[in-house]
Amino acid sequence: MSIDIVVAAGPLLEDWRTIHNTIIPTAILSTGDVAERSTRHRLTLGYVDDELVGNATVRPPHEPDGVATVIVRILPDYRRRGYGTCLLYTSPSPRDGL
Repeated sequence: MSIDIVVAAGPLLEDWRTIHNTIIPTAILSTGDVAERSTRHRLTLGYVDDELVGNATVRPPHEPDGVATVIVRILPDYRRRGYGTCLLYTSPSPRDGL
């Protein structure tokens, strides 16, 4: 199984926002919210065969010995196929120069 990871920037931030708001309708984010979030976190999109299947957020640690947080969201039609696991393990980490 393979998933292509793309950094969500520019117009792709709207795709990231759409997935977030679809999966978490109780915490709707505006375009401005996502733009601001992208300055603090690494936002990525996951594609399988050119189909958008999910997104991820990598939050860097707040202190040198802290722990990073990775949040993966997979659209309902693509769940239970291993895409979330692939996105989790291929998402950039703070060691990758987040």
